[in-house]
Amino acid sequence: KSTSTDKFVPAGATRLVYNTRDEGLQFAGNSGQPLRRMRYQTHETWQWRNPTTGASLRVSYPAEEVVLIPVSGQ
Repeated sequence: KSTSTDKFVPAGATRLVYNTRDEGLQFAGNSGQPLRRMRYQTHETWQWRNPTTGASLRVSYPAEEVVLIPVSGQ
């Protein structure tokens, strides 16, 4: 059974983005609009704290993401 002494509440989160690379323009499928491909790495950290006991928990992990950004010809 869960009591108030074993509850963790969110205490913070950080996201560090680094090694951002522009990988150029692409045309996806049958889309006539170009897309800019960006690749970057992240390191996220999530923290929780138990306000009753003062205990804390932190989880960190790396990730790599690729995003396609529409390019408009203005």
